[in-house]
Amino acid sequence: MNPIVKMVKPESLRPNSRNDFDPLSEEEYANLKENIALNGILDALTAKKDGTLVTGENRYRIALELKDHADEEVRRRVESIPVRYYMNELTLEEEYDILEGDNLFRRHLTAEQKKERLKKRILRKYKEDLELDNRGGDRKSEASKEEAKSNDHSLTLIENSSVEGNLFSETEGSKIHPESLIAEGDKKSKDQGDLLIGNSSKDLAKKISENENIPFGSAKRYVTELKKELQFKDPKLAKKKAEKKKETVTKKDKVKEFQKKYSKMSASAKKTEVNRLLSKLIGVRKKREKLEAQVTTFLKEDSELVEKLVAVGEKKRVQGLLV
Repeated sequence: MNPIVKMVKPESLRPNSRNDFDPLSEEEYANLKENIALNGILDALTAKKDGTLVTGENRYRIALELKDHADEEVRRRVESIPVRYYMNELTLEEEYDILEGDNLFRRHLTAEQKKERLKKRILRKYKEDLELDNRGGDRKSEASKEEAKSNDHSLTLIENSSVEGNLFSETEGSKIHPESLIAEGDKKSKDQGDLLIGNSSKDLAKKISENENIPFGSAKRYVTELKKELQFKDPKLAKKKAEKKKETVTKKDKVKEFQKKYSKMSASAKKTEVNRLLSKLIGVRKKREKLEAQVTTFLKEDSELVEKLVAVGEKKRVQGLLV
């Protein structure tokens, strides 16, 4: 990708609209801000050649905030900040891959948050492999190649002692230390005892483990879970339809219950109740009208932006958008 590092003014950059990670907590943001005020930004942000950030949005925002700091030394530290520019054109996939990987490495996510993010990443990058595996795709040739390699070279199992979400290790303490696998006979015995995942799934888990730098055991669990989720995709839709039907039945029950209560009301109470319902209906319709007007405006703006991009030869970029 040929990145180069430059010192630039923070106002020359702009945030990335594709960053879908939750904001830092107030405490995390305050700690980061204090650290930057004392030491400046030591680790370069990354950006595309047009100045759109790929990673480092929080550091960018803090740099802008500290420009008006009372202390002149602090202002000097953020007057220019290090940015690693990707001079080659990044695809949308490459851009998001860098953004996501950096956030997974830096963010103090809970174990559950990290797991969900990793599963989402794996599904995005290996969905075709997972679906093929679910359909019983033939990976015998790949398995044979792997077996042939194992006869000449002893396989190693990647076990990372850092938190399993660390995709991009930068410190000496978090480097990967390969360990030799147990004897082939023991390995086969262990594999036969693992009833949750087939051989082709193990091949996929191994590939994910190596590519994403996560423990093989974790990769196997994620593959198993994601395959089940993809398998039950259609039943989930059926369940949603059933829930919708149930919702319709519930609405009818509510109407019948209202009719029953209404029939027991006095004439004045009936009048009051009807006026209340009419007033509520007017309010709902006004909100709906306002919302529909907003949707119409957005659709017009969307159409105009698409036409402009297509007019300058960016049709493929538009078609490749994930939203």
